[in-house]
Amino acid sequence: MKTLYIVRHAKSSWDEPGLTDHDRPLDSSGIKKTKLVIDFFKNKKVMPDLMISSSAVRAKETAFQIAEGLGYPADQIQVDKKMYHASPEEILDELYGLADNINSVMVFGHNPTLTYFVNQFLEPPIINLP
Repeated sequence: MKTLYIVRHAKSSWDEPGLTDHDRPLDSSGIKKTKLVIDFFKNKKVMPDLMISSSAVRAKETAFQIAEGLGYPADQIQVDKKMYHASPEEILDELYGLADNINSVMVFGHNPTLTYFVNQFLEPPIINLP
């Protein structure tokens, strides 16, 4: 059995209007709430074989914070530019392309794509992946 963890990036900052969407960092509440997610994962003894993150700053910061909290090697996070604007089909392609020895993967990305992606597997569908 394979396990897939879908993680939407934490709350990002809009404090610097000159930044591109891709370059927006996490805000303080996003950092604080990510610590709660880390505690949840630690309690459930989650340790993925692979972490894949969008190249957007807020997604990478979320991934690196969770990696640090879980003891996952930060240099093994796969940062993928395609995941920034990936469609649900492109996420599936990425997952299907993983080596057979990868039994658990944690994907860090964005809405609305992640909501569309998870709704392929949910009945009834959700409105928004928080």
